[in-house]
Amino acid sequence: MATIPGKPDFSFLSAQLAVFVDGCFWHGCKSCRRNMKPSTNSDYWLEKIERNKTRDRKINVELRRAGWQVIRIWEHEIAKTPVEIIRQIQKTLLRESMKKKTRGYNPEVELAKGATLDARSYDKTQKIKVTAAKVTVGGIPGRAEISGIATGKYDTSIDGTINLWLSIFRYMRPDGTIDHVGGWNIPTSLKPGQTPAATAKALADYINAGTRPYRATATRGKIKIVFIEK
Repeated sequence: MATIPGKPDFSFLSAQLAVFVDGCFWHGCKSCRRNMKPSTNSDYWLEKIERNKTRDRKINVELRRAGWQVIRIWEHEIAKTPVEIIRQIQKTLLRESMKKKTRGYNPEVELAKGATLDARSYDKTQKIKVTAAKVTVGGIPGRAEISGIATGKYDTSIDGTINLWLSIFRYMRPDGTIDHVGGWNIPTSLKPGQTPAATAKALADYINAGTRPYRATATRGKIKIVFIEK
């Protein structure tokens, strides 16, 4: 395109990649120099070729300063190694595509994102309190503490249960893709006389048996929940 310095033979605007196919004679290919040395008026032609090489280097610098990738292909390479040339261009296009995706990734912001942890007891005597209400992508755990001996569940109502909730959220991965994490209701029915330690373990077992990206540990009457990126 004429608007791009040097007028590359092929250009990929989205990846800012300029591809030049340089004639071996006109641009001074070293591999072909012996076979293509001018037989007449050699001083004139050699000087012209040197000017072309100098211009090529200046164009490379100008393009790279403007954020472009530059690939130069010798004329003889098209016939000898076409597959390698295609692979080189594809590899560069893929690399630039990945760079473009990750430009919006801010680890400080994305690692701080996560699920809000909420909890509620429907038992008369056993209670639960959230002590750390955010389970972050970066590894900060959510925490809850259970107290009191359970009255327990006697019928089909919600009475005698404790529930945890992890909210829905989304975040960006380092490769630029967006992951949507669904919300999760984590219930447990209490037995009469159930201890805080037993309830914490029941909740942790429920979480660890699930397929959601969370893992939990129980210590006495406390539960800790962490996010595990898959």
